Amino acid sequence: MNSGSEQKTEASELQGKQEDKRLRQKCEVCLNFFGEEILEDNKSQPKTAECDHLTEVCLPCLQESMAFTISEGSHILTCPICSQELEQWFIEICCTKTMFTTYCDLALQSYLQSDPNFFWCLAPNCGSGQIREGDDPEMICGSCKAPTYVHH
Repeated sequence: MNSGSEQKTEASELQGKQEDKRLRQKCEVCLNFFGEEILEDNKSQPKTAECDHLTEVCLPCLQESMAFTISEGSHILTCPICSQELEQWFIEICCTKTMFTTYCDLALQSYLQSDPNFFWCLAPNCGSGQIREGDDPEMICGSCKAPTYVHH
């Protein structure tokens, strides 16, 4: 006959084994253990086509890495282990809504700035920009209507 303390010990051991199964992966960044339940919306943590490390990094470390890069003004988010650029669908899964919105804004700004005909409005507090068509050095902002003089 088992005493109450033996039953508690057996229950604790069983609970420990169950936790070990859930928390079986060690994060290569923070060295804490985590399990597949980290990305609760998905059955398992997805990978990019070129990088297999993303199953070796816990979601908090991925988010911290992404948040730091975004706070530095970059939209190029990479694996914290191999620096392979992350795909947008994966970023959206891992990021908070606010972080993903900022990421998208940075990506759009980068894309627009790569166009040699894109110019930001120089009016104070405007923050708008547009693609200049033609050779006229005066560009009228489509948002605030202020003139901006541009040249290549």
